[in-house]
Amino acid sequence: MTDNQKTVEQYLAEKGEYVATTAGFSMYPLLKDKQYAVKIVPANGRLKKYDVALFRRGKQLVLHRVIKVCPDRYFIRGDNCEGGDWVYDSQIVGVLSEITGKKKHIKVTDKSYIAYSRLTVFFYPCRYAIKKSYRFARRIARRVLKGK
Repeated sequence: MTDNQKTVEQYLAEKGEYVATTAGFSMYPLLKDKQYAVKIVPANGRLKKYDVALFRRGKQLVLHRVIKVCPDRYFIRGDNCEGGDWVYDSQIVGVLSEITGKKKHIKVTDKSYIAYSRLTVFFYPCRYAIKKSYRFARRIARRVLKGK
């Protein structure tokens, strides 16, 4: 088996870490599409609130933040998402430890990152309401402009 064919789980088991470029906007503004590399390490025990977990949703790998920890599962959501996923320990592949970009190198232990994580989760209801209001206003504006 070549390196290209190894799964993330195999890399983590063999090397103790996995580095990849992110794709998508679900973790914006922390992670921008194809602009940052993330270092994933094996989860050491159960995840904690605010951890960013790499998990499997079917065959797809998803990197989202833990919002709520329950005895048998987690509620996980992207920083830029409205909905979330209930995820079981068996779906967890690893956890974020570092982010690297052109002008950015962040460890999840940095005080600024910890503050960002907590504020993102705390202000989620406000962001959700603002996004919903914005979409509603756009829909009304389109109707008015069409003359309906």
